[in-house]
Amino acid sequence: MESSGTYGDAFRQALGDAGVGLVRVSGKAVKDQSETFDGVPSQHDGKDAAIIADLAGRGKGRSWGMGTGDEASQEMRYWVRKLDALQRIKQVWAGRIEAMLARHWPEVQGLMEGSCPTVARALGHWGDPRALAADASAPDLLAGFGGHWLTDEKIAALIDSARQTAGVRMNRWEVQEMKDLATRLTDERQAMARCRRQLRALAAREPVIEAQAPALGVVAACVLWTSLGDPRNYGSAAAYQKAMGLNLVEHSSGQYKGQLRVSKRGRGVVRKWLYFSALRHMQHPAVKAWVDRKKSRNGGKSMRAVVAVMRRLSLAAWHVGVNGVAFDARLLFGPPPPGPRGKKKGRRSTASGEDMKPLPPLDGLYAAPGGVKVPPHEYMGPLPPGDPP
Repeated sequence: MESSGTYGDAFRQALGDAGVGLVRVSGKAVKDQSETFDGVPSQHDGKDAAIIADLAGRGKGRSWGMGTGDEASQEMRYWVRKLDALQRIKQVWAGRIEAMLARHWPEVQGLMEGSCPTVARALGHWGDPRALAADASAPDLLAGFGGHWLTDEKIAALIDSARQTAGVRMNRWEVQEMKDLATRLTDERQAMARCRRQLRALAAREPVIEAQAPALGVVAACVLWTSLGDPRNYGSAAAYQKAMGLNLVEHSSGQYKGQLRVSKRGRGVVRKWLYFSALRHMQHPAVKAWVDRKKSRNGGKSMRAVVAVMRRLSLAAWHVGVNGVAFDARLLFGPPPPGPRGKKKGRRSTASGEDMKPLPPLDGLYAAPGGVKVPPHEYMGPLPPGDPP
């Protein structure tokens, strides 16, 4: 049986109930075998079925029973899916609030984000900035909404902004809509906080997730566990990275010739949460210095740098989870501290296991990890000494 999709799960369950063994064959293996099977690269259902049977008969498949996993994994999957859904819904409410504030209270955007918890709770209570400015108890209520994060100066500026706003006056139904949106946004945030507390409690029971948490964050580590399984089931960090869809593949078309891009195979939710982790690590001084150099080489574009950090984090996540290596953000793009084992002078490596020794240009290209030659603007590693940025 081919591994893609979930449309065959009912069939898997029926085979398991009947005691019939099931073997899973990689969809990529079927595609790669299509031309060598009969000399024609085309695919159709009959040919694919024959290839699947052939690969399974030659031991190229794996047993694929309909297992549901242990209770803890099922519970973690429930909270991960709920948190992801709540975040998507929260983004909808936040976007609509931002749009209404741009019309009715544009000045608040210069003080704080219009969808931040303090503003959301204030809008849920008053709905209209003019009602906020007219309420004598507004300073005390805002202080309760913002807690120790909201200073008296910021409260005064917020009330003054609401009093002097040049925004369009709100009618009764617009006020009601603003209150509804802000209340929903606050409720989503509270529900997301409950999900995170549950995931932290579950992650504390699994040593691998606890080891990955400093590198990825607890939520991202739980997402990887529920989406990809135990990293110890992967033979290498590169295989773990490939399962996330962060391995480099060549894309060619009428506009692009031989450019390397991440494959984006597998579940997008993994890359989504890894993206959030990468943004957080990009604030680290050591990582930020590398990112700034990368952006300068790419004409100020930052997305390639973000993807590079994601790729390094994916490799580091495997090593800290499988080998028990302590995560250190300084090692993502920099040399490790000198060790007592007499390593060669000048050797540079990372927690992800990639050799970071500067490589000379080959025929105008750079040698990326794995021996792949890439143009300078695609290169993810450090530049050789003396090479212009």
